[in-house]
Amino acid sequence: MIRDSLNADISPEAREALFQGKINAFECASCHTTVVVPVPLLYHDMGRRFVVQYFPAQALDDDAFLEHFTADGTDRSTADMLDKLPETVRAMRGLDYMQRPHIVFNMAELVRYVAFRERVFERAQEVDQA
Repeated sequence: MIRDSLNADISPEAREALFQGKINAFECASCHTTVVVPVPLLYHDMGRRFVVQYFPAQALDDDAFLEHFTADGTDRSTADMLDKLPETVRAMRGLDYMQRPHIVFNMAELVRYVAFRERVFERAQEVDQA
């Protein structure tokens, strides 16, 4: 299944497919070798309020790719889009977490980061309820 974005709240089945290694992966029917298809993937979890952006590692060698980011690693297009929204709208909709997606260059790291964020969120919920 090839995807460029995945919203865990809207498509929980896609989240499961990601954890099973079936997102942006191709399996050869003959030899059953699976390879990751190097397609950028944006993972969005609205309920836990985090975003992770995967880019293929070879993007690090692409000057045009690097020009999309500020010196602190902020994606210029995301920052520009959100800057155009009035502050009251950004605060009202809670879009602040989308301004700085966590960037990874390995699909396994994307999965580990998602698992980490889910676990710390659940732990915080348990502590708050105690």
